[in-house]
Amino acid sequence: MQCEIKFHNNPKGYYNAGETIVGCAIITLPEKLSIQGIAFKVNGYGESKWPPKKQKKPKIDKKTGEIIDNSFHGREDYLSTVNFLLGSEKALSIEMPPGKSFYDFQCTIPKNCPSSFEGQHGHIRYEACLEIISPGNAIIHTEGFTVSNITENNIKAPHLMVPINMESSRSFCCKSGDVNLYMDLPKTGFVSGEEIPITVKVENNAGVYFKSLIFHFNQVIQYTSYQPKIQIKTSAFSLADKNLILSGAASRTMQGSLVIPEVPPTSEAFSKVIRISYEISVIIETTRKKIIRSSVPVIIGYEPVEITAPAPRDTVDVQSIGSISSSMKYEESKFMKKVDITDGDKHAKGKSTFAPKYPVFELDGIDQNNDEYDGELKKY
Repeated sequence: MQCEIKFHNNPKGYYNAGETIVGCAIITLPEKLSIQGIAFKVNGYGESKWPPKKQKKPKIDKKTGEIIDNSFHGREDYLSTVNFLLGSEKALSIEMPPGKSFYDFQCTIPKNCPSSFEGQHGHIRYEACLEIISPGNAIIHTEGFTVSNITENNIKAPHLMVPINMESSRSFCCKSGDVNLYMDLPKTGFVSGEEIPITVKVENNAGVYFKSLIFHFNQVIQYTSYQPKIQIKTSAFSLADKNLILSGAASRTMQGSLVIPEVPPTSEAFSKVIRISYEISVIIETTRKKIIRSSVPVIIGYEPVEITAPAPRDTVDVQSIGSISSSMKYEESKFMKKVDITDGDKHAKGKSTFAPKYPVFELDGIDQNNDEYDGELKKY
Protein backbone atom coordinates (compact mmCIF):
# COMPACT_ATOMS: atom_id res chain seq x y z
CA MET A 1 0.00 0.00 0.00
CA GLN A 2 1.15 3.50 -0.84
CA CYS A 3 -0.36 6.73 0.54
CA GLU A 4 0.22 10.28 -0.68
CA ILE A 5 -1.08 13.69 0.31
CA LYS A 6 -0.84 16.27 -2.47
CA PHE A 7 -1.41 19.98 -1.89
CA HIS A 8 -2.87 21.53 -5.04
CA ASN A 9 -0.72 24.31 -6.58
CA ASN A 10 1.45 24.20 -3.46
CA PRO A 11 3.93 21.31 -3.67
CA LYS A 12 6.03 22.64 -0.78
CA GLY A 13 3.06 22.88 1.58
CA TYR A 14 3.45 26.53 2.64
CA TYR A 15 0.35 28.43 3.79
CA ASN A 16 -0.55 31.69 5.47
CA ALA A 17 -2.90 31.65 8.45
CA GLY A 18 -6.43 32.22 7.15
CA GLU A 19 -5.86 30.40 3.85
CA THR A 20 -7.63 27.22 2.76
CA ILE A 21 -5.71 24.00 2.18
CA VAL A 22 -6.94 22.23 -0.94
CA GLY A 23 -5.53 18.93 -2.07
CA CYS A 24 -5.95 15.29 -2.88
CA ALA A 25 -5.27 12.05 -0.97
CA ILE A 26 -4.04 9.19 -3.15
CA ILE A 27 -4.14 5.56 -2.01
CA THR A 28 -2.53 2.85 -4.15
CA LEU A 29 -3.39 -0.77 -3.37
CA PRO A 30 -1.72 -3.87 -4.87
CA GLU A 31 -4.85 -5.85 -4.07
CA LYS A 32 -8.33 -5.25 -2.71
CA LEU A 33 -8.61 -4.23 0.95
CA SER A 34 -11.49 -4.45 3.40
CA ILE A 35 -11.92 -1.13 5.27
CA GLN A 36 -14.48 0.74 7.37
CA GLY A 37 -13.48 4.26 6.48
CA ILE A 38 -10.88 6.80 5.37
CA ALA A 39 -10.44 9.86 7.58
CA PHE A 40 -8.54 13.04 6.74
CA LYS A 41 -7.31 14.93 9.81
CA VAL A 42 -5.60 18.31 10.09
CA ASN A 43 -3.92 19.18 13.38
CA GLY A 44 -2.02 22.23 14.56
CA TYR A 45 -0.55 22.51 18.05
CA GLY A 46 2.25 24.01 20.11
CA GLU A 47 4.20 22.01 22.65
CA SER A 48 7.08 22.70 25.05
CA LYS A 49 8.96 20.17 27.15
CA TRP A 50 12.19 19.97 29.12
CA PRO A 51 13.50 17.98 32.10
CA PRO A 52 13.96 19.52 35.57
CA LYS A 53 17.45 20.80 36.37
CA LYS A 54 17.86 18.46 39.31
CA GLN A 55 16.54 15.04 38.47
CA LYS A 56 14.97 13.62 41.61
CA LYS A 57 14.56 9.92 42.25
CA PRO A 58 11.99 8.70 39.73
CA LYS A 59 8.48 8.25 41.07
CA ILE A 60 6.67 5.05 40.18
CA ASP A 61 2.96 4.91 39.39
CA LYS A 62 1.58 2.37 41.87
CA LYS A 63 -1.16 1.24 39.51
CA THR A 64 0.82 0.82 36.28
CA GLY A 65 4.35 0.40 37.62
CA GLU A 66 5.57 2.96 35.07
CA ILE A 67 7.91 5.86 35.81
CA ILE A 68 6.04 9.15 36.23
CA ASP A 69 7.30 11.81 33.84
CA ASN A 70 8.12 14.92 35.90
CA SER A 71 9.27 17.02 32.94
CA PHE A 72 7.98 20.54 32.52
CA HIS A 73 5.36 20.46 29.80
CA GLY A 74 3.03 22.84 28.01
CA ARG A 75 0.63 22.34 25.11
CA GLU A 76 -2.06 24.23 23.26
CA ASP A 77 -4.10 23.32 20.18
CA TYR A 78 -4.75 25.71 17.30
CA LEU A 79 -6.46 23.49 14.76
CA SER A 80 -8.13 20.07 14.87
CA THR A 81 -10.47 18.80 12.15
CA VAL A 82 -11.63 15.34 11.09
CA ASN A 83 -13.42 14.64 7.79
CA PHE A 84 -14.30 11.19 6.56
CA LEU A 85 -13.54 10.85 2.87
CA LEU A 86 -15.16 7.42 2.86
CA GLY A 87 -17.24 5.50 5.42
CA SER A 88 -16.76 6.05 9.16
CA GLU A 89 -15.26 4.44 12.27
CA LYS A 90 -18.44 2.45 12.87
CA ALA A 91 -19.42 1.73 9.26
CA LEU A 92 -19.78 -1.75 7.87
CA SER A 93 -16.73 -3.00 6.02
CA ILE A 94 -16.44 -2.23 2.34
CA GLU A 95 -13.87 -3.37 -0.19
CA MET A 96 -11.48 -0.95 -1.83
CA PRO A 97 -10.42 -2.14 -5.29
CA PRO A 98 -6.75 -2.51 -6.25
CA GLY A 99 -5.08 0.39 -8.03
CA LYS A 100 -5.22 4.12 -7.33
CA SER A 101 -8.07 5.89 -5.53
CA PHE A 102 -8.32 9.69 -5.30
CA TYR A 103 -10.07 11.70 -2.59
CA ASP A 104 -10.28 15.51 -2.57
CA PHE A 105 -10.04 17.47 0.67
CA GLN A 106 -9.96 21.03 1.95
CA CYS A 107 -9.52 22.76 5.31
CA THR A 108 -9.32 26.41 6.34
CA ILE A 109 -6.51 27.45 8.68
CA PRO A 110 -7.71 29.82 11.45
CA LYS A 111 -6.35 33.36 11.21
CA ASN A 112 -4.86 33.31 14.71
CA CYS A 113 -2.58 30.28 14.16
CA PRO A 114 1.07 31.02 15.04
CA SER A 115 3.91 30.33 12.62
CA SER A 116 5.54 26.89 12.39
CA PHE A 117 8.63 26.32 14.47
CA GLU A 118 10.94 23.47 15.56
CA GLY A 119 13.15 24.17 18.57
CA GLN A 120 15.33 22.53 21.16
CA HIS A 121 12.61 22.42 23.84
CA GLY A 122 9.42 22.59 21.82
CA HIS A 123 7.69 23.06 18.50
CA ILE A 124 4.69 24.51 16.70
CA ARG A 125 3.54 21.91 14.17
CA TYR A 126 0.88 21.49 11.53
CA GLU A 127 0.08 18.04 10.16
CA ALA A 128 -2.21 16.52 7.56
CA CYS A 129 -3.03 12.88 8.38
CA LEU A 130 -4.65 10.25 6.20
CA GLU A 131 -6.05 7.41 8.33
CA ILE A 132 -7.28 4.17 6.78
CA ILE A 133 -9.47 2.32 9.26
CA SER A 134 -9.94 -1.41 8.87
CA PRO A 135 -11.38 -3.97 11.30
CA GLY A 136 -9.02 -4.15 14.28
CA ASN A 137 -6.35 -2.00 12.63
CA ALA A 138 -5.50 1.48 11.35
CA ILE A 139 -2.86 2.80 8.98
CA ILE A 140 -1.84 6.45 9.27
CA HIS A 141 0.12 8.51 6.76
CA THR A 142 1.24 11.97 7.92
CA GLU A 143 2.58 14.98 6.02
CA GLY A 144 3.78 18.16 7.68
CA PHE A 145 3.10 21.58 6.23
CA THR A 146 4.25 25.09 7.11
CA VAL A 147 1.99 27.86 8.39
CA SER A 148 3.08 31.48 8.67
CA ASN A 149 1.16 34.28 10.30
CA ILE A 150 1.90 37.47 8.38
CA THR A 151 -0.54 39.63 10.34
CA GLU A 152 1.53 39.90 13.53
CA ASN A 153 4.55 41.76 12.16
CA ASN A 154 3.99 44.34 9.45
CA ILE A 155 7.54 45.61 9.13
CA LYS A 156 6.30 48.66 7.20
CA ALA A 157 4.59 49.92 10.36
CA PRO A 158 5.78 53.49 11.07
CA HIS A 159 7.32 52.68 14.46
CA LEU A 160 9.56 50.03 12.84
CA MET A 161 10.81 52.37 10.12
CA VAL A 162 12.56 54.95 12.32
CA PRO A 163 16.26 54.84 13.31
CA ILE A 164 17.20 53.61 16.77
CA ASN A 165 20.23 54.21 18.97
CA MET A 166 21.39 52.22 21.98
CA GLU A 167 24.13 53.20 24.40
CA SER A 168 26.09 51.26 27.00
CA SER A 169 29.20 51.97 29.03
CA ARG A 170 31.69 50.16 31.23
CA SER A 171 34.25 51.23 33.77
CA PHE A 172 37.59 49.51 34.31
CA CYS A 173 39.65 48.97 37.43
CA CYS A 174 42.39 51.59 37.92
CA LYS A 175 41.04 53.69 35.04
CA SER A 176 39.49 57.10 35.57
CA GLY A 177 37.16 57.10 32.56
CA ASP A 178 34.58 54.77 30.98
CA VAL A 179 34.30 53.12 27.59
CA ASN A 180 31.06 54.25 25.93
CA LEU A 181 29.56 52.12 23.16
CA TYR A 182 26.89 53.51 20.81
CA MET A 183 25.02 51.38 18.25
CA ASP A 184 22.79 52.77 15.50
CA LEU A 185 20.35 50.96 13.21
CA PRO A 186 18.40 52.72 10.42
CA LYS A 187 15.19 50.86 11.42
CA THR A 188 14.06 47.85 13.47
CA GLY A 189 11.82 45.91 11.04
CA PHE A 190 13.45 43.44 8.63
CA VAL A 191 12.84 40.29 6.56
CA SER A 192 14.92 37.17 6.00
CA GLY A 193 17.49 37.86 3.29
CA GLU A 194 17.72 41.55 4.12
CA GLU A 195 20.96 43.19 5.17
CA ILE A 196 21.08 45.07 8.46
CA PRO A 197 23.56 47.98 8.37
CA ILE A 198 25.07 48.66 11.79
CA THR A 199 27.02 51.75 12.87
CA VAL A 200 29.15 51.51 16.00
CA LYS A 201 30.85 54.40 17.78
CA VAL A 202 33.30 53.81 20.62
CA GLU A 203 34.48 56.52 23.01
CA ASN A 204 37.48 55.20 24.88
CA ASN A 205 37.93 57.43 27.94
CA ALA A 206 39.59 54.59 29.89
CA GLY A 207 42.55 54.08 27.59
CA VAL A 208 42.05 50.32 27.35
CA TYR A 209 43.26 48.43 24.28
CA PHE A 210 40.74 46.78 21.97
CA LYS A 211 40.99 43.28 20.54
CA SER A 212 37.91 42.63 18.40
CA LEU A 213 34.42 43.79 17.44
CA ILE A 214 31.72 41.13 17.03
CA PHE A 215 28.29 41.62 15.45
CA HIS A 216 25.58 39.09 16.41
CA PHE A 217 22.07 38.37 15.14
CA ASN A 218 20.47 36.53 18.08
CA GLN A 219 17.31 34.47 18.34
CA VAL A 220 15.69 34.42 21.79
CA ILE A 221 13.11 31.68 22.42
CA GLN A 222 10.88 31.61 25.49
CA TYR A 223 9.28 28.26 26.31
CA THR A 224 6.44 28.12 28.84
CA SER A 225 5.23 25.02 30.69
CA TYR A 226 1.91 24.63 32.54
CA GLN A 227 2.53 21.20 34.06
CA PRO A 228 3.48 20.38 36.78
CA LYS A 229 3.59 24.17 37.25
CA ILE A 230 4.04 27.34 35.25
CA GLN A 231 7.70 27.65 34.39
CA ILE A 232 9.60 29.67 31.78
CA LYS A 233 12.79 28.54 30.06
CA THR A 234 14.70 30.92 27.79
CA SER A 235 17.22 29.91 25.13
CA ALA A 236 19.32 32.38 23.14
CA PHE A 237 21.43 31.59 20.09
CA SER A 238 23.55 33.57 17.67
CA LEU A 239 22.32 32.71 14.16
CA ALA A 240 24.62 35.07 12.26
CA ASP A 241 27.78 36.87 13.27
CA LYS A 242 30.80 38.75 11.97
CA ASN A 243 34.11 39.27 13.72
CA LEU A 244 36.40 42.25 13.05
CA ILE A 245 39.94 42.42 14.41
CA LEU A 246 40.78 45.63 16.28
CA SER A 247 43.99 47.08 17.70
CA GLY A 248 45.04 50.12 19.65
CA ALA A 249 43.11 52.27 22.10
CA ALA A 250 41.79 55.06 19.86
CA SER A 251 38.12 56.09 19.88
CA ARG A 252 36.57 55.24 16.55
CA THR A 253 33.42 54.88 14.44
CA MET A 254 32.92 51.60 12.56
CA GLN A 255 30.32 50.19 10.22
CA GLY A 256 29.30 46.61 9.58
CA SER A 257 26.34 44.55 8.46
CA LEU A 258 24.63 41.20 8.90
CA VAL A 259 22.33 39.39 6.48
CA ILE A 260 19.31 37.79 8.14
CA PRO A 261 19.16 34.04 7.44
CA GLU A 262 16.02 31.97 6.88
CA VAL A 263 14.23 32.14 10.24
CA PRO A 264 10.65 32.16 11.55
CA PRO A 265 9.20 35.63 12.16
CA THR A 266 9.06 37.34 15.50
CA SER A 267 6.14 35.69 17.30
CA GLU A 268 4.97 36.92 20.68
CA ALA A 269 1.17 37.17 20.41
CA PHE A 270 -0.39 33.96 19.05
CA SER A 271 1.28 31.20 21.09
CA LYS A 272 1.27 30.81 24.86
CA VAL A 273 3.90 28.07 24.96
CA ILE A 274 6.57 29.41 22.54
CA ARG A 275 7.54 33.02 21.93
CA ILE A 276 10.25 34.04 19.46
CA SER A 277 12.13 37.33 19.40
CA TYR A 278 15.36 38.68 17.90
CA GLU A 279 18.07 41.21 18.66
CA ILE A 280 21.20 42.69 17.15
CA SER A 281 24.09 42.82 19.59
CA VAL A 282 27.56 44.32 19.36
CA ILE A 283 30.40 43.13 21.59
CA ILE A 284 33.80 44.75 21.92
CA GLU A 285 36.52 42.62 23.45
CA THR A 286 39.51 44.23 25.12
CA THR A 287 42.99 42.85 25.67
CA ARG A 288 42.04 42.62 29.36
CA LYS A 289 39.52 39.91 28.43
CA LYS A 290 36.71 42.27 29.37
CA ILE A 291 33.80 43.03 27.08
CA ILE A 292 31.43 45.92 26.38
CA ARG A 293 28.03 44.92 25.01
CA SER A 294 25.08 46.75 23.48
CA SER A 295 21.89 45.17 22.10
CA VAL A 296 18.89 46.36 20.08
CA PRO A 297 15.66 44.32 19.70
CA VAL A 298 14.55 43.90 16.08
CA ILE A 299 11.39 42.56 14.46
CA ILE A 300 11.55 39.92 11.74
CA GLY A 301 8.43 40.03 9.59
CA TYR A 302 7.10 38.70 6.31
CA GLU A 303 5.91 41.51 4.07
CA PRO A 304 8.27 44.24 2.97
CA VAL A 305 6.38 44.50 -0.35
CA GLU A 306 3.16 43.50 -2.03
CA ILE A 307 3.36 40.15 -3.79
CA THR A 308 2.60 40.63 -7.48
CA ALA A 309 2.37 36.95 -8.42
CA PRO A 310 -0.39 34.64 -7.17
CA ALA A 311 0.40 32.19 -4.37
CA PRO A 312 1.84 29.58 -4.25
CA ARG A 313 4.79 29.32 -4.15
CA ASP A 314 8.24 28.47 -5.20
CA THR A 315 9.98 31.66 -6.16
CA VAL A 316 7.76 34.76 -6.22
CA ASP A 317 8.63 38.05 -7.91
CA VAL A 318 7.91 41.05 -5.74
CA GLN A 319 8.18 44.80 -6.05
CA SER A 320 11.17 46.76 -4.88
CA ILE A 321 12.29 47.49 -1.33
CA GLY A 322 13.25 51.12 -1.76
CA SER A 323 15.52 51.04 -4.82
CA ILE A 324 16.42 47.35 -4.42
CA SER A 325 14.49 44.79 -6.49
CA SER A 326 13.86 41.39 -5.00
CA SER A 327 12.31 37.96 -5.37
CA MET A 328 11.12 35.61 -2.66
CA LYS A 329 11.62 31.88 -2.19
CA TYR A 330 10.86 29.40 0.57
CA GLU A 331 13.68 27.52 2.25
CA GLU A 332 14.15 25.15 5.17
CA SER A 333 16.08 26.78 7.99
CA LYS A 334 19.59 25.38 8.38
CA PHE A 335 19.18 25.98 12.12
CA MET A 336 16.41 23.38 12.43
CA LYS A 337 16.90 19.65 12.03
CA LYS A 338 14.29 17.54 10.28
CA VAL A 339 12.15 15.62 12.76
CA ASP A 340 9.92 12.57 12.58
CA ILE A 341 6.49 14.07 13.13
CA THR A 342 4.85 10.66 13.60
CA ASP A 343 6.45 10.55 17.10
CA GLY A 344 6.77 6.77 16.89
CA ASP A 345 3.04 6.14 16.38
CA LYS A 346 2.67 2.36 15.99
CA HIS A 347 -0.01 2.88 13.33
CA ALA A 348 2.17 5.20 11.24
CA LYS A 349 3.18 3.96 7.82
CA GLY A 350 6.91 4.60 8.14
CA LYS A 351 8.58 7.79 9.26
CA SER A 352 7.56 11.23 8.06
CA THR A 353 10.42 13.72 8.36
CA PHE A 354 9.68 17.41 8.18
CA ALA A 355 11.22 20.84 8.69
CA PRO A 356 9.34 24.15 8.28
CA LYS A 357 10.10 26.44 5.34
CA TYR A 358 10.41 30.20 5.62
CA PRO A 359 10.32 33.01 3.05
CA VAL A 360 13.71 34.44 2.12
CA PHE A 361 13.98 37.58 0.02
CA GLU A 362 16.73 37.57 -2.58
CA LEU A 363 17.74 41.21 -2.79
CA ASP A 364 19.82 42.41 -5.71
CA GLY A 365 23.15 43.79 -4.60
CA ILE A 366 23.06 42.08 -1.18
CA ASP A 367 26.16 40.00 -0.44
CA GLN A 368 25.54 37.08 1.92
CA ASN A 369 28.53 38.19 3.95
CA ASN A 370 27.99 36.67 7.39
CA ASP A 371 30.72 34.50 8.84
CA GLU A 372 30.23 30.91 7.68
CA TYR A 373 27.73 28.83 9.65
CA ASP A 374 29.39 25.67 10.98
CA GLY A 375 26.24 23.60 11.48
CA GLU A 376 26.00 24.09 15.24
CA LEU A 377 23.83 26.58 17.11
CA LYS A 378 25.99 28.99 19.08
CA LYS A 379 24.63 29.79 22.52
CA TYR A 380 24.68 33.48 23.28
